[in-house]
Amino acid sequence: MDLLDLIKLSNHSDDHDKKEEMIEKYNRTSHFYDNRYKQIQYEKFRIITENLSLNMILYLEDKIILDGGAGTGLFFDYIKKYFKKAFEITFSYIGTDISLNMLNRFKKKLSSNQIQGENKMHLILADLEHLPLRENSINSIFLITSLQNLPNPHRGLVESIRVGKSCADVNISILRKKLKQKKLEEFLQKHLDNLNIIDLDQIEDLILMGQKS
Repeated sequence: MDLLDLIKLSNHSDDHDKKEEMIEKYNRTSHFYDNRYKQIQYEKFRIITENLSLNMILYLEDKIILDGGAGTGLFFDYIKKYFKKAFEITFSYIGTDISLNMLNRFKKKLSSNQIQGENKMHLILADLEHLPLRENSINSIFLITSLQNLPNPHRGLVESIRVGKSCADVNISILRKKLKQKKLEEFLQKHLDNLNIIDLDQIEDLILMGQKS
């Protein structure tokens, strides 16, 4: 099955309406998002980073990282808190989100943190289903609790894999209650090597990790 086979034809008007609703929701809730979701998201970040590398500092060095659905920058906060020396090395971080208010809160965090080294931090107002990024340009992709918000999660997944380099790490978490697990696993097994499925009771998401084939 080709990547594009998983993109279903959908009513573009319906998709647009759903995205407008999503933008309005996250713009409205951005001011309390961190207080409500920080600890929940931190636990997912912990599990993913521990399974990704024994040394996240070395892992990040010279890489281009995509945080798809970055929101207010909780993953950035996590790296800053637990891997402080990461900001003394060189790597590029791209955070995308569809909500301007969420990204504005992220931007304030960047301006209030002293980032050392030659890190390039980019925040992009963008739709995960239509990323303004070149094909084969990203070393490591993080889609943490973001795909299920899309009208067509498969399209967002296809688009995210498109921008990954060969052997790019793809790290996904998705709410179980929003998940068609068997279909997702079948898709990822065809397009990722070394697929690792992490299903733990302490978090509400299923985590899937692998490398782009």
